[in-house]
Amino acid sequence: MRHLMLIDGNYLFFSQKRLDFLKFKKRIEQVLQKKIVETHYVENILDPSKQQNFYTWLQSAEPFGPHFQVHLVPMREVTLKCDHCGKWSSKQVVDGVEGKLGVLMHKLTYQDKFDRLILVSGDAIHAETVRSLKDEYKRKVVACGFEGSISVELQNAADFVIWIDKFYADVARSAAP
Repeated sequence: MRHLMLIDGNYLFFSQKRLDFLKFKKRIEQVLQKKIVETHYVENILDPSKQQNFYTWLQSAEPFGPHFQVHLVPMREVTLKCDHCGKWSSKQVVDGVEGKLGVLMHKLTYQDKFDRLILVSGDAIHAETVRSLKDEYKRKVVACGFEGSISVELQNAADFVIWIDKFYADVARSAAP
């Protein structure tokens, strides 16, 4: 059985729990007792100047990095009018990662890249896609995330859930020196 992992980088970033992705990947392989053949990491570009080293490390081959395919989604600019003063202002917002993950799920299924998908995310928006992968394409899907942050809809759609909290101490990223 071929295992593929998709990681919602925004989900992990906003969880405020930092992972050592090399240890995390190896731990998921231990839990499933199977090597992960490919991993895709999708995230909004928050600050490219500060994150470039991180993305380079994510793409580096083992044992120097976890060897992920990195997909960066640009932030989206929105313009809003203030209800109080009537002034217009623009700001960058996090957007598009869920759409990219959905497209990747379908694309990688169509390309027959996996038998079991490990989806590291908590968003309910993925539940229908997960059901489609299972029902129409006969794939297995595992939801993976932190307790209290995986929607009930996604938990229900997945074959089972891997709770990172159970082994977080073993895969937590240590603070930078």
